[in-house]
Parts: sequence; C-alpha cells; structure tokens
Amino acid sequence: TPNNFMHEWLDVREVFLNTLLKGKSPPDLRTCVMCAGDGIWHCGDCLSRPLLCASCCRAAHQHLPFHRVEQWLGGLFQPGWLSSLGIKIHLGHGGAICPTNQYAGPSRFAGSMEGHPSAPVDKSNPFVVEDDDDEEGINWRDELDEALLSEKSNFNRLRPKLCGRTMIVVDTLGVHELTMNFCSCADKTIQLLDLGLYPGSVKRPATTFTFKVLDDFTQHNVECKMNTQEYYETLCRVTRPAFPQTVPDCYREMMRCSWQWRHLKTLKWQGFGYGPFREPGPGELTLFCLACPQVGVNLPDNWEEEAERLPWLFSRQLNMDGNFKAEQMHHKYPDDGLPLTRGSLFLCEDTRYNQYIAGAKPTCHDHKAQSQANTQVKHLAITSIVAVVCARHGWFCPGSCVNLQKGERQINMDYILAQALNLTKIPGITPTMVLYDIICQYGVHVTKRFLENAQYLGLSSALNLIMGIGLFHVHGHQDSCRLRYSPNYMISAGQVDGEVIETLWARLNEIAVSCWPMGHGHRTEMLDFHILNSNWQKTIGMVSSLCRKLKRAHKHVRLSAEAFADLNSVATETQVHNWRKMEKAAAENRQDDVSAMDVYAPIMKKAPTQSEIQHNLSQKEGRVVPIKGSASWLASGIAIQEAQCGVFKFHVRKMGRQPTVEQLNQIEERRRRLDGQIDTFERSAARYLVQDASLPDAEPADDPSIVCVNAEGAAGEDEYEIVFDEDENALWEDDFDYDAEEVSLRIGQANDLLQQIHIALGHKSFLYRTEIRHNKSQSKKTRSWSQVGHVEATVQKNSQLYKQCRKAMGRGRADEDLLAKYKDLKPEDLKMHTGVVDDPAARGTRQNTLAWFWTVNLAANADEKEKNDYLDDCE
Repeated sequence: TPNNFMHEWLDVREVFLNTLLKGKSPPDLRTCVMCAGDGIWHCGDCLSRPLLCASCCRAAHQHLPFHRVEQWLGGLFQPGWLSSLGIKIHLGHGGAICPTNQYAGPSRFAGSMEGHPSAPVDKSNPFVVEDDDDEEGINWRDELDEALLSEKSNFNRLRPKLCGRTMIVVDTLGVHELTMNFCSCADKTIQLLDLGLYPGSVKRPATTFTFKVLDDFTQHNVECKMNTQEYYETLCRVTRPAFPQTVPDCYREMMRCSWQWRHLKTLKWQGFGYGPFREPGPGELTLFCLACPQVGVNLPDNWEEEAERLPWLFSRQLNMDGNFKAEQMHHKYPDDGLPLTRGSLFLCEDTRYNQYIAGAKPTCHDHKAQSQANTQVKHLAITSIVAVVCARHGWFCPGSCVNLQKGERQINMDYILAQALNLTKIPGITPTMVLYDIICQYGVHVTKRFLENAQYLGLSSALNLIMGIGLFHVHGHQDSCRLRYSPNYMISAGQVDGEVIETLWARLNEIAVSCWPMGHGHRTEMLDFHILNSNWQKTIGMVSSLCRKLKRAHKHVRLSAEAFADLNSVATETQVHNWRKMEKAAAENRQDDVSAMDVYAPIMKKAPTQSEIQHNLSQKEGRVVPIKGSASWLASGIAIQEAQCGVFKFHVRKMGRQPTVEQLNQIEERRRRLDGQIDTFERSAARYLVQDASLPDAEPADDPSIVCVNAEGAAGEDEYEIVFDEDENALWEDDFDYDAEEVSLRIGQANDLLQQIHIALGHKSFLYRTEIRHNKSQSKKTRSWSQVGHVEATVQKNSQLYKQCRKAMGRGRADEDLLAKYKDLKPEDLKMHTGVVDDPAARGTRQNTLAWFWTVNLAANADEKEKNDYLDDCE
C-alpha cells in the first residue's frame, strides 16, 4: 500500500538528505574528470554532474549552450553562465565561424590583412536589413576605423567584432543571455530557425525561443491549461530562484511566438507546406469523427445500396448547445486582433457570419437562453459561444462554432447547423438527428428560416431532420416533450444521451478564463487549438472507447432481451398486435407530427381530489343521503382541522420559546378566529346528528393555549411554551352516521396533501441542482439555503397533515386495503435524489426506487377502448 512505501522511505530519509547535501559539495580531490586539472565548474544538467575545469567545461558545452552550470568559489557553488566561459553560438556553418566573418585588417597594420570581404546584400529579401550589426547603426568596420585613427590604439590587442550580438534565449532550462555570431551567407531569421531557435520578431530579432520550450509550453497549455504568464513566471523561477524579478521580461514575445507556433503546427499536421502553399479553406485544418459516415472518407463504394437496407447505419447524429463561460471583454482597439485561421478550424470566419447576423431577422422571443444570458456581467464583447458536435462520439464539427453577442438566438443556431451539415460530408440519403436543449421551440419554423436565408444557409440537399432533446434536459420540459423528443423513443438513435457536448464544455471552461482578456484573434486561435486537441484526444482513444461500448452493449442486449421476453409472455396476442400497429404508426407519422409519439404515454387517471369528491357527494345528497349539506359540513370540519394542525400550530412554533408581545397578540387573534369557526361548526352539527339517538354528547377539543413557565427557576425571566390537548385534532367523536362520507373526503384530502409533497420535493431537488451546487459566493449560498428551508417547512407541514388525515381514516372505520394503500409516512420517504435517471440499466441505479407515495396518484390505466380508438384514427 502507499503507507507501506512511505514507512520504508522514512527509515532511509537521513540517507537521502545526506546524499543531496553531498552533491552540493566538491569531492576531496577537486580535479577535472577529463584532464585532471583544477575542477571548479560542474553542470547540473549533465548526467552525474561532472566536475570540470574551465577549458574542459567550455569544450563539453560548445553544443550545449543552454545547460546551467555552477562555479566553486571556495565555500560554495554559485550559479554561473556559460557565456562567462566564452561560449558563443555561431550560426550557418554547423557551429563553426562563417569564413566570410573571419577578420583580417588592412595590410599596413597586420601583414597579410587585405580588408574584410562581405557578402552582397539582397535588398529584396524582407528578412535582411542593411548594416544592422549594431542596434545603434554602427557596425564593426566603423569601430575598427575609429580604433585605427586613435593614437591610443593598441593594435596587438585589437579584437574584431564578428557580426554578433548578445541575445536573449528562452529555453526550458531558463532564460539565457548568449552571444550570437550570425553568418553573412544567409538571412538571420532563417539561420535562427535552422538552429532550432524561433525569433521573437522578423526583421530585428533580439529574443529567441527554442523549439523545445515552445513545444513544452504548448503541452502544458493543452493538458494543464497553464497560460503564458504562469509558464513564463515558472521559467523565471528556474533561472533565478531568489530574484525572479531580475530576469528579462519576455512575456509578450512568448505570447506572440507561441500563438504563431500553434498555427504553424496546425498547418504542418494537415499537410500544408509540402507543396505550393495556399490558404486553407473552411474547416480544412480540423480533425473529425473517424466512426461517423463521411462521403469520400470512410464509406464503401456501394454504400448507397447499404443505406436503403440499413438506413440507421448511415444516419448522422448532431448535438448543439451553448457555453456561457467563454466570454470576451471589450477592447479599446478591437480591430487590432489578427486571426490567422480565418475559419479553417472550428470558429467560423467573422465577415460572412456578421453579414448573416446583420441581415437575418430574429424569430425567438423571451427565451431564457437569450434574455437572461450573462445579464450580471457588463462590458462584454462576446457573451458565449455555441457549437455542434457529433452526438454519438463527441467530436466538434468543423467550422461549426460561433460567438454570441446577445444570448443564444435561433439565427445563431441555424448558422452552425448549416455549417455542420455542409462541412462534415453527411450522406444526404437518411435524416440527420439533431439533439438540442430547446428543440421543441427551435424546430417549429427551422425549415422556413433556412429557406428565407438560403444565401447564407444554403445546403447541398433538402433539410431532413429528426429533432430530439438530451436525456438530462428533457426532464425539465413538459411531460409531452419527453415522449416526443427523448432519444429513447427514436428509431436508429441507439443508446445516446444527447448531452455529450456538456462534457466537452467542462474541459474547455478551464481555458476560458485565460481567454477572457485576450484580443479577438488570439482568443480565436486559443479556442480553436484546444477544440482541436479535444478531437485529437478522441482520435487516439476511439478504438478503446468503441471496444468498451461494444462490451457494454453486448451485456445489456441480453438483459433487455430477457426483460422484453418477460413482458411479452404476459401480454396477449391481440395486445402485441395492437402495440405493433401503434408503434409503426407513430414512427411513420412522427416526421410530420411529433404528437404521434404520445402513444407511448401510459394514459393514467389521477386519483380524485377532495374538491372533486365533495362535488360528487353533494350531487348524491337528497337521493342517497337524507339531509343535504352534510358533505359541505364535513369538508368545513376538515378545513378547520387543517387550520388548527397546520397554520395555527406552525405559527405558534415559529415564534419560539421567548415570543414578543406583538407575536402573542397575533397568536391570540388567530386563536380567536379559530374558536369562532369551531363554534359555528358545532352549532351546525345539531342539524346533521339529530337523527342519531345513540350519539353521545361530544365536547369540542381544547384549542392550543399558551402558558407561562419559568426556565430553571430564574426570577423575572418568563418563557412560553405550547400546550395541546391529548387529542388535539378531534372535532367530533368517532361514532356517527357519516363515517363513509368522511372517509371519502379524507381520501381526497390525502391525495391533495401527497400532491403538495410531490411539488415541494421536486422544487427542493431543483434548488439543490441549480442553486446550491453552482453558487460560489457566501451571500448567494445563504439565500439559496433560505429558499430550501422554506420548501422544507412546506414538506413537513403537509406531512404532518397527512399523518392526521390517516389517523382520521382509521377512526372512520376505513378498511384495511385503503390503509395499506395510504401508508404511514416515514422520514426516509421524504428524501429526494437530485439526479434524474432515464436509463433503468444505468450503472449504480438498479436498486434505486422512489417512495411509495410517488405512484399512489396513478390510479389505473385507461380503458382498452381508448387505445383501439387511436388505432382506428391511425388507419
């Protein structure tokens, strides 16, 4: 176990520490490992950290100029630089000095000196700048002339300047300052690139980055979501741990070069540059799903014949959604951003898209996705992005991601859908399934909108869509939407949840914070590259993912077949025949009318409410019951009981044990009104109970009273508590002639109370899922918990009323079957899971069941005649 490994390490911890300290000190015989000279230098990046003399260290690191060395100063090793040992970088000749740069002065000063030849300058080359050997425009020839004309010149010690300059080199091992001796035979920028150094600018480079550090930052950016500033600060700590602020600031140069590096990498990966260069077209630099059918990519020659026999195999599934975390703030100069891809990756080209948005007429009104998007954040140039992905495998579609400025409007979704249909090479034979959170509203006039904006939304074939809603969002819609748009009821949908894009947003949101202050072009490149990385991760994991899904499908096919066989064994042939006809009719008519899918709904009759039962009893009075008005009288007694047990008792408990005088007066006023209602009820009882000679004299129950007690005998500190009669809810005795009517009304009361508990628990679950989990600030969490407390109070109040109602059923001589149906509520019955599971075979949910009262209102199925009438309509 990990603890065992830690215990083993603790036993040798001192050995580890001593070895680390020993590595920071020289050996007893401080000699060079190569020449046995005075060893005062050692390199921490070389294997075994050898101790070297100055000459051997310089020779060993002639081609390793970015290693970090340390020099022995008598008491410790101090960080040093290879440049202090004379290490210089010569470009253009494999590390050797360029022949044209080897200086020889005039012959009258130094024997065979005949001048310094130089290569001709190509003024047409954009990389070449004349006489730029020195930042101030003074080259080595001018300095030599000045030295020759000076009387104090010492010609014997004269050293020419070899067309070099001190440049900053950023590497994974730190930030270095090294002398670069450029070759006169080639362009300086090309020389740097040939050596594996990326210049910070084109014409006058003063800072360079190694290819290694650019690749390393790219990997940290896509995997760890590390931004440029964090990465460069890490390099500063590596360079000078104690004084990182003294390292030259190359943050802006690194941000610019890494942007260019990502673009060059993308071009190289897609084969650009191996022939005559051209600008990539829309979506041409992307990767797309390997498993989805694409014409000319992965379909056999006779795929049209197979599509007629197996249309579901060639059907494309797309998932659309928006991400309101990918924002961008306003910039003072928004036109300064220069996009490099121009729609060749995933975010579409801006010019055509903006023309479409300006000319299209919005058709959606007052959708929350539009009107309430980013209302709390001002000064945003872009509020979010929307995209289309492969619904089955989770790949972003090429050129199908756009920026939003005013929320998630239908015209934005139309554009990305048209881009996805045009750029993903979809076979036009079978319909395309589109899964979207609000497709029940979006899909109403989608064909009309495509025809009106055909200039921008033109398709190669007719628009043929099967519309659906993801399994998570469909439960937030009306009950009819679950049947009409759930993928579980769609032929050829397979086991797809329609929410795969939500998982992709989670990873992209990690980099969205860094994109918020970026310019438009840089933000576009950053999002494009991370989306491309997401598709690449899908590419390398496709085989293992399909294997896992195949194994899972093979297992659940057997389970589904067994469950279907069990259901089929108890159904009659007539029922099976009718069900098949209904299924076929729904599948054929769904494309034109989604309401045809309502046949899958179990037509259930809800249990009657108290008002409905009271109305039915009132209709029978005079025919069955000898005295009219008994049902209303009993209903008024039940209402008084609810006021006594629910409202009055709730307010008494709410005021606590130390109420104020105002609260006591309010409770007294409520008690007075309740006493008046009870007196009126008792006076009316004589009319209905006069025929029952055996009815004993009934005394009304005492209403709750408030008495003053003294806590722990403390003088002058009055406390109050509530005192109820033992049978606080009894308004009449058990034995009278209207037991049956009361039980009927109690059934309606129980149904109403259980329905209120349903609604309250659902509201509580919704608050947990949308408020508690997502609020970050303490103030918002406090308000959310306050809402949950109010809902919980409603649940407890209705549960207490239900318990009293069930007791009254028992006093009214209800039969055992009725009491078995309306069971006693337990605390665990009032717990609610926040997750909604639509797939009964999902892992970990097989044993999860709802409390008994969630199905008590579903009385019975509809008559068989209703379904036969539906079949006749279909025919």
